[in-house]
Amino acid sequence: MSSVFDSVIFTMASMDCEESRHIDRIRAITFREARDAGGKFISRSWVANILKRSEKWVQKNWNKNPYDCKKDTETVGRPAVLSQESKNVIEESVGKQRKSVRKLSRELELVRGKKRHFTTIYRELKSSGKIFFHVIKRPNITRQQEDDRLWFCDEFLKEWDTNDFLHLACSDEFFIYTVRKPNTKNDVIWATNKEDIDEDERFREMVKFPECIGVFLCFTAKRCMWVVKDKGQSWDGEYFRENVLKGAVIPFLQDPENVISVEDVTFLHDKAPCFKALKTQDLLRKSKVDFFSSNEYPGGSPDLNACEHLGSILKDRVEERLHPVAGIPSFDVLEREVISVLTALEEETSLFVRLLESYPRRVKAVVAANGGHTKY
Repeated sequence: MSSVFDSVIFTMASMDCEESRHIDRIRAITFREARDAGGKFISRSWVANILKRSEKWVQKNWNKNPYDCKKDTETVGRPAVLSQESKNVIEESVGKQRKSVRKLSRELELVRGKKRHFTTIYRELKSSGKIFFHVIKRPNITRQQEDDRLWFCDEFLKEWDTNDFLHLACSDEFFIYTVRKPNTKNDVIWATNKEDIDEDERFREMVKFPECIGVFLCFTAKRCMWVVKDKGQSWDGEYFRENVLKGAVIPFLQDPENVISVEDVTFLHDKAPCFKALKTQDLLRKSKVDFFSSNEYPGGSPDLNACEHLGSILKDRVEERLHPVAGIPSFDVLEREVISVLTALEEETSLFVRLLESYPRRVKAVVAANGGHTKY
């Protein structure tokens, strides 16, 4: 039976796609019958590879009878054959955001009037040497958070001038990866390499389970201090209080060498669980450290914490150092480069002053945006 179908296949190999799809269905069924007759190496994945189809397509046609196999115009599992016009539409999407393969599948149907399965487009992009980079999206913000942001700016920061903001000690935690983690699955940019992507497009390469190091940063107008989290440790409340606050932050803020005025410094942190804990805030009060409590500082406000900007600078500098390293850097290489960058960052006073002096503009931007996102 197999030889009969093979001869039919070879004699009809030059026919159009409709007949080719019909032949492929017969071949899938024939392979299944051969498997049932003792062909142990034959499986659905093996058939899918032989026919250049998806396993979903093989599963759909696997149990049909060859004599009852009907011709239809389904597109699932269609061979990776695209017209030049369709290839041009795909090529125009290269280097642009929000052009996932599923999005391109819908665009081709609108532009060309012919539907192509997203796996066909994926194969076309991969075969032409394209890889995908993940876009960095802005965080979502709720209406309640917008109201909280406006209240915070009016209640606490409205009367502050530039000199007041120079007494802030901004802080936050960051994870530095060998390769930055992606945000979402479908917000991608397809390109042959990074150089083909416009400079105003922000992206991240996709790497599964990259090595990372946790870093706590705190800076004032005079100096920056940092703590590298122990490997395997989490930022829980107890670790944060003992190793970060007691071991580093409180002594740092109480040293006149590090702040403009010990009496006037205000510690700023976001609403991370380790900071929101009542024990954490009680510790700061007992240590006579002025700070914005979790009831005061609004959620969803990275633009009101200048340490986020410093964290981005840290990540960029580490990424630049890791770029020349062939392949994915090891944890030891990552740790060495992170500590090297942090050490060099400690006394960049002019940078710290510029970040703190940007606060009046940040507050005005939040108010102008009615509590919404700002460019910061």
